[in-house]
Amino acid sequence: MDMPANGRNIPDGGYRREQESAIVTAILEAESILTAFQPIIGLQEHRRFGVEALTRFPAGTGTPDTVFHSAHAVGLGTDLEVLAMRSAINFLPLIPEGQYLAVNLSPTAAFDLSAWIQDEADVDLARLVVELTEETAVDYYPALRSRLAPMRERGLRLAIDDAGAGYSSLLPIVELQPDIIKIDKSLVGGIAADHARRSAIRAIVGLAQDLDAATVAEGIETIADLNTARDLGITCGQGYLLGRPSTDPATLNSEPVPHATTGAADLRNPRATRRSTVPV
Repeated sequence: MDMPANGRNIPDGGYRREQESAIVTAILEAESILTAFQPIIGLQEHRRFGVEALTRFPAGTGTPDTVFHSAHAVGLGTDLEVLAMRSAINFLPLIPEGQYLAVNLSPTAAFDLSAWIQDEADVDLARLVVELTEETAVDYYPALRSRLAPMRERGLRLAIDDAGAGYSSLLPIVELQPDIIKIDKSLVGGIAADHARRSAIRAIVGLAQDLDAATVAEGIETIADLNTARDLGITCGQGYLLGRPSTDPATLNSEPVPHATTGAADLRNPRATRRSTVPV
């Protein structure tokens, strides 16, 4: 058993939770986060359709995944997600017209934050995409679908993150019928040389087509995988080859790097056109 500096006998787990709570509380109080942006590039005409906001924390606090996990473990997860989303949305005016901003939310946070998003008058919901991340299986998708429905009618788009990995990865797609399906990098990496990966991705692309949803291949790092993703009919790509995350706001107006490429479908249209021949 560790002995904390204040002299109290606290079990190791309890002391660790105190440390985690102190770190997250300090971040919340100082609002000490940075927002990095990574471009999402179409795979046919090679233009940027949007950017994903990625949260960065002060050095020494841990990786983003670790900090968010700690925040949820000590009951501060939604507060931290609110801060991250507000920080990202502040940059929306700097993003060129016709492009969207994608923010990551856990299903729990998306349910809790839906009222805030809906009531935030300054947010153009037609330019916002909520990417649902999932670390554990959940069983309230019908309730979440209902909660998000009014905002989706006003233009908010929904993406399912990390398809092909994690818990019940097809269930949220079937239950929520998202506008965008993001294919996990664990499937995308090496698709040029791996028949099994290509087969799995074809299945996801087929499901997306049935739902009139767009697809985004995550983790594209080689020209071979980029060309294969394009040949498989994936709408957009994201990864180091197409653009690394950057905290410099100037990159929000930069042009895509000149690789072979980009975007068959038009992700700019509001949800009102979703059931057309062009997915959004």
